[in-house]
Amino acid sequence: MLLGYSDETYDEISYWFAVAMVPERADGDLQRKVTNIPSRFRHHGVPADAELHGYDLFHSGGAWEALGDWPLLRIHAYKLGLRALAETHPYIALVGVNRKGIKLADARAAAVEKLLVCVENECAFISERALLIFDEERSSTRALAATVRKHHRSRLATGLDPYIVQEPLIVESHHDPGVQVADLVAFLHLRRSARRHVNPREAAANEKLWSLVAPFIGCIVAP
Repeated sequence: MLLGYSDETYDEISYWFAVAMVPERADGDLQRKVTNIPSRFRHHGVPADAELHGYDLFHSGGAWEALGDWPLLRIHAYKLGLRALAETHPYIALVGVNRKGIKLADARAAAVEKLLVCVENECAFISERALLIFDEERSSTRALAATVRKHHRSRLATGLDPYIVQEPLIVESHHDPGVQVADLVAFLHLRRSARRHVNPREAAANEKLWSLVAPFIGCIVAP
């Protein structure tokens, strides 16, 4: 079975979902490595239970505020998270929708529907089932689960065997290393695709980070 860790990111223009499909046998090692990353920066004031969060690492916010004067350390933490994911040889999908003129909840729903198609196609190709694991969004948790359920039943109705488990898991990202690395992928992709207000040094750093996961991206659906 594959564990499909997923998280979202967005700006005023676009909304993106990323899913990192990790082989079940590699999941323990991924969780161990990601959980241990914050402790490597404890001497700089980072809490041992700090969440790996793309926005906070880029902008020295939240639990990573202590590294505000140490951008190379923040980049290194980001790198460790992406490397831990890459070592599982995941399947990564990224789907985006245009946010202009639509509500955030509607953008989320549209992105999830696209995401399910990517995941289902990959699972059918390799004959593996997948359990999707989403970060909790209190305003749309029920709608998200209902979308997965509807997809599952539509496959059954057409005579196809669904590979995605009917009920997704909804978790708090702070407690789930897999969702955290999915967030790193989503946020980095947004930064690269937006290409706004990025100096050459930052752009180069973004590309180095992206090279860690680029070989594992099997589906990108642009807005």
